[in-house]
Amino acid sequence: MKKIFYLLILMCICTTAVIACSDGNDDPADGDIENSETDGDSADVDDTDGDGTEEDASDGDMDAVDGDMEEEGGYPPLKCKTPEPLGDGPYFTDVTDQYGIGRDGLAVDGNRMAVVDFNNDGFADMLVHNTGSNVRDDLEADPPKRLKRMLLNVKNPNLPVGRVFEDVTDTYGYTQTRDGQLGRAAHLAVFGDVNNDGRLDIFSGTYIDANNKPTDAGDRSEILTGKLAGGFALAPQSDTTPSKTEFPSTTGASFLDYDLDGNLDLWVGFFYKQYGYLEGLQNRLYKGNGDGTFTDVTDELGLTTFADTFDEGTNHKPSYGVTVCDVNDDGLPDLISSTYGRQFNELWLNNGNGFEDISQSSGFASDENLDYSDNEFYRCYCTVNECDPDPGNPSVQCPSPAGSYWGSTDENEWRLGGNTFVSVCGDWTGDGLPEVFNGEIQHWHIGQSSDPSSLLVNETDENGVLFNRPGRDATGLNQMHLVASWNEGNMSAARFDFDLDGYPDLLMGNSDYPGTFAMLYRQTEDGVFEDVTKAGGANHQRAHGVVAADFDRDGDLDVVIGSSTARESPWETNETHIYRNEVGNKSNAARITLIGKGEGFANRSAIGARVKITTGDRTQTEWIDGGYGHFGLQSELALTVGLGEACSIDKLEIRWPNKDLSVQTFENVPANYHLIIEEGGEIQFEDMLAY
Repeated sequence: MKKIFYLLILMCICTTAVIACSDGNDDPADGDIENSETDGDSADVDDTDGDGTEEDASDGDMDAVDGDMEEEGGYPPLKCKTPEPLGDGPYFTDVTDQYGIGRDGLAVDGNRMAVVDFNNDGFADMLVHNTGSNVRDDLEADPPKRLKRMLLNVKNPNLPVGRVFEDVTDTYGYTQTRDGQLGRAAHLAVFGDVNNDGRLDIFSGTYIDANNKPTDAGDRSEILTGKLAGGFALAPQSDTTPSKTEFPSTTGASFLDYDLDGNLDLWVGFFYKQYGYLEGLQNRLYKGNGDGTFTDVTDELGLTTFADTFDEGTNHKPSYGVTVCDVNDDGLPDLISSTYGRQFNELWLNNGNGFEDISQSSGFASDENLDYSDNEFYRCYCTVNECDPDPGNPSVQCPSPAGSYWGSTDENEWRLGGNTFVSVCGDWTGDGLPEVFNGEIQHWHIGQSSDPSSLLVNETDENGVLFNRPGRDATGLNQMHLVASWNEGNMSAARFDFDLDGYPDLLMGNSDYPGTFAMLYRQTEDGVFEDVTKAGGANHQRAHGVVAADFDRDGDLDVVIGSSTARESPWETNETHIYRNEVGNKSNAARITLIGKGEGFANRSAIGARVKITTGDRTQTEWIDGGYGHFGLQSELALTVGLGEACSIDKLEIRWPNKDLSVQTFENVPANYHLIIEEGGEIQFEDMLAY
């Protein structure tokens, strides 16, 4: 009773309504696991993988049921919402200026975004990188030319309710250099707690263009560790920082814990060795040492590729993004490389002792359509060379000489795949296995052999990992082409449940070509997607870079979209825009934050944890990821899970990424709260709405 008394006093003095608080200790639970014994709401732990304007603060209709707080160890009262029909929209509203990052504010430019809470105040912050290579920021220019912006999500001092972004790029030290300057060249970032001290750290990736060596400032990829007083410091250099004599074209990174030792590791992708030539660079896996340093274990774990083994499919490939995805749901994270140049995508299966290349056997490498007869450059080639059968006359103005855009390698299977920029991992079908959505660039004149953007459905069973490609007509992920000479530029994508109905949706970036814009697809109860782009309101022109986060903590996910200036773009700069979700918080949902115990247990960021949410006869499966895709996209580490009409979770199951893959289970968990769970501990409840 004494604990309840102190809790009630704390509730009276806190500005944020906290329903159940921790004991104030920032460290995770001490390893003792206790089960709740009140009212049948149990928290069970097994050592095996068991299967078992600002918006109105009221958020629409919400009824509190059973307003009396339960006994110690129990759950807070139910808070139920009655979802409303979506209506005609818009579902999203551009609030860029309200957040202070528009042209009259911070004028933020960039399209490579990581959105995480990097100061631990409970609100999603943002790190944005602009395009460019080699060069540092020009801080002497008037105004200074910045290619990256670190933005803190703070309370708007001019409004009673609302948020605004504050630029902390310099004060947080993100662009510090080894020679004591600011403005370090960097092009992507992903976040994770690499030293398990409770503060997020950063892998800051640098793309060095070997075709422009004279502009190389000498900066290379770095690890930055979070400081107790806020901000970041350069970690001791280790294998993740190449030498100045190397020219790494870093294009993606993702944190993971491949050996489940509680220390985060790092998967990094690289592009061509030199753009204009077929040879790529070796993608690399680095083992985390738990102190901010990393050791290259690529060769040791069987991930070696080679310079020229194209026909065998074991060559270095030009990766344009990397993703971590537990494709067979065995708790061991597997590795994906999204490959450009119509070469094979890579899928490496983690067998516990190393990695096995299953790209071809799983059907992941590319689709089966190898017919290049409608490739316009091949048709041009055939106007001056004998081709059997004759593919017909070209529909384009042929180059001079006519066959110069078709080479001897272009008929090979390893050149008839896709231009994959992003691979998004997640369970769309509700069977507990993760699908992969591949976002591609595809051109009308290259023809059908070029893989289209598509959802790869996971059909893994006891016989092995297998992906099926049902096609766009079956999934509903068709794209509208406004002109005959169309181009699809799906270089980014985000999986999230925008209307919180319990069925994950897809926001697809589409960029770099005339007539391209962001597209929103809503998944229906039968598993088919419907195009709701027009009603969505976030059909941002030349959308290059999309991520989701609950910036205002109202319970639903907002989106950030970057802009491309390529090819007669309507944008003068790579503007970054924020679109507020206007509809999601009318449904029931849960926000879930997991905290691991660190080395020897689950990593503090809980990256790789699997969360199953059962309501009625439907189970959703989510994983916490450490960044993915083209130039390091990253959404919040906290999960936002839609529950639709259900105002409680029948069963909440967490599989922790530790050696035992231990499982915790909670039952009858009320919705519309922020659930904070430390490994082995009980649920702490916070109000969803915080502002």
